[in-house]
Amino acid sequence: MDSIDSSEMRYINSNIVLKILWTKREISRSEIARITGMSRSTISAIINDIMEIGLLNELGSSGAKNGRRPVTLQFKDGAYSILGLDIGRDRIHLIVSDLRGNELSRQTCVCDIILEKEKASDWIFDSIQNEKQMADKQSRPLLGIGLAFPIPIALANSRRDLNLDLLPGWDTLAFREAIHRKFLLPVFIENDMKLGALAELRWGRGKSGSANIAVIKLSQPPEAGLIIDGKIHQGARGFAGQIANVILSPESLESAKAGAFTLRDWATHMNDPNALPASREEYCFLLASSLSNMLALLDLDEVVFIMNMGERDDWVLGQLRMYMSRLSVYQCEVNLSVSSLGETQMALGAATMVLESVLNDLSLFPRPAKTIPPKPVHLGGHFSASIPHAAKPTSVRPRSPGG
Repeated sequence: MDSIDSSEMRYINSNIVLKILWTKREISRSEIARITGMSRSTISAIINDIMEIGLLNELGSSGAKNGRRPVTLQFKDGAYSILGLDIGRDRIHLIVSDLRGNELSRQTCVCDIILEKEKASDWIFDSIQNEKQMADKQSRPLLGIGLAFPIPIALANSRRDLNLDLLPGWDTLAFREAIHRKFLLPVFIENDMKLGALAELRWGRGKSGSANIAVIKLSQPPEAGLIIDGKIHQGARGFAGQIANVILSPESLESAKAGAFTLRDWATHMNDPNALPASREEYCFLLASSLSNMLALLDLDEVVFIMNMGERDDWVLGQLRMYMSRLSVYQCEVNLSVSSLGETQMALGAATMVLESVLNDLSLFPRPAKTIPPKPVHLGGHFSASIPHAAKPTSVRPRSPGG
């Protein structure tokens, strides 16, 4: 087993303390030491580093009734901001939030990102530039940028998305690199539904304690994101959640291969204005059957739907609840609900991806520029100090979750 040197241990301990500060919001040094088992000198050194990057306020003494009272540390949610982009096929949502997920700004661009790629790209770069300038002006600099794309990012990482032409005209990894080079910020990228599920975990249904959630978007084609044990479930190859091809009731092997009677076919049928009510009821039963199979396999706490069928939303949800309650093997109470996070859910998830990344890696926060002592220069017979200059901060290479 490889040993861990002192710098690696300091890095690990710093990230542990940072997560505790964010979670507790207000806590003393002595309480952090009690929770972690670290020495007070180690805690003090780490806290000094975190204070140096502007993440903490000291609120004064509290707690003890005699002797020296511990100083309470307060995490500053507004010290920095993070930006998330949901790059959908027919519109782009941008959201800026603080370090607690509170929305500070939002923008939307309606365009076909395939037919109007140049317009979409220009809007994204211009919007990031404007938000970055505003963040600097308001003393809450941007920490990083999250990108949500409607394709499996595992395919993008292997470059197979280009071969399959899933998003014609777009090289998602090259686009991420271009944003990093332009703004010198860490840039993260992930599938949009996985990020929608992450947003649901942190700011939606997960806040009530649910750690196993399926978020299902009944769009065309249907999409899903899974949270298992409080984390995005990627699967062995990163394809978890691709439910459009779930087979509902195939008539034959040939029809299944052709995509008939799949969830992709289900969405097409449900949105058909000429479909008969009885036929829609049958399709709801087939979907409920598939979801019941999923619950039997995964034992989820919640199934959260993102609906876009207008006035049929309540009816579809009622049908699914009725059939799933009858099909449940163990008669377990699994909550079915509609997400309340709105149209910017995936953009919020992209920002949350950045937040989780920086809370797990203190080195992603910018270090304050340190003044280098002036060098003496010779000026015609006597020495004088040169003008002090600041050290240039090191830029951080972008990373994607999981690698």
